[in-house]
Amino acid sequence: MMKLSRSAGPLSPGLSKRQLATLLERIPEWKNHFPELSFSATYTAKQLGLPRCNFQTLVDFQRYEECQLHALCMKMYQKLWELNSVEEFMEVFIDCLECHYHAYTTGKALHRDLSENNLMFKRREERPCGILNDWDLTSLLDHAGEVPVSNARHRTGTLPFMAFDLLEKPPPPHLYRHDLESFFYILVWAAIHYDFKKKCRRNTPRELKLWNKAADDVRAEKWSFLTDVVARDQIFAYIRKEFHGLRDQWLLPLSDLFYHGHISSNMNRRSPIPGYDNATLGGLITFDTFMAAIRRTPRKFPSTIARAP
Repeated sequence: MMKLSRSAGPLSPGLSKRQLATLLERIPEWKNHFPELSFSATYTAKQLGLPRCNFQTLVDFQRYEECQLHALCMKMYQKLWELNSVEEFMEVFIDCLECHYHAYTTGKALHRDLSENNLMFKRREERPCGILNDWDLTSLLDHAGEVPVSNARHRTGTLPFMAFDLLEKPPPPHLYRHDLESFFYILVWAAIHYDFKKKCRRNTPRELKLWNKAADDVRAEKWSFLTDVVARDQIFAYIRKEFHGLRDQWLLPLSDLFYHGHISSNMNRRSPIPGYDNATLGGLITFDTFMAAIRRTPRKFPSTIARAP
């Protein structure tokens, strides 16, 4: 399968085939949860000979951001809605969530573009195996364990799954907790759209279509969803019956988790709290708190790996 994507600004070119191999050397036990990449390349507008390159002398040209084209060729995987049951979906989701965590803490790479299309699966001996796909907008962390400044303030992601904070103008540096919030939105999206019996993705209800409008509008909708229980329940009313167990076990606890996190962030903005950790919203949004909310014990933690937020 060939995937083409575009990014704006002086972004890193994502993970090349060589860099992906290096990442897998750091976390070999998670190899089966990464895509099998056979080719990767990044091209600038100049390299592609695009007509816009002939207009760089125009006065207004400087206000346009330089873009890059990313090309990836990889093995074809299956969509999440092609799973057989909610139970299979939950296991595939955990595969991807934990793979993402280890890629960040041990592999020193932050995905930054999580969406329903980037969580996929393959079958190994009849068991579905989660694949965390599309690493083309990934940022390798610097020596301080952060996204490099050159990449940090360029918005990446897919609007319906983008963290609330990243919808600001200009967006803040992309943090690990932003990807955790994207995982939450993927769960909401799946519970409303996926029909495992018919192996299809249902139409998007009107309220959720508002999550794919202009960034300012999406930001307002997500703030309501995160902090207003009435707005949240209007969305949750569309959850399919077979996902009601997941709603009660995962979505409601996660909704509370992100509510408390964002309320604490809002309070800190109004009146700065001494020692407040914005990277975790006061310690409320971490891998451990996410897993605790869904009552899952992390798997496959080698004793030599230091735990991180």
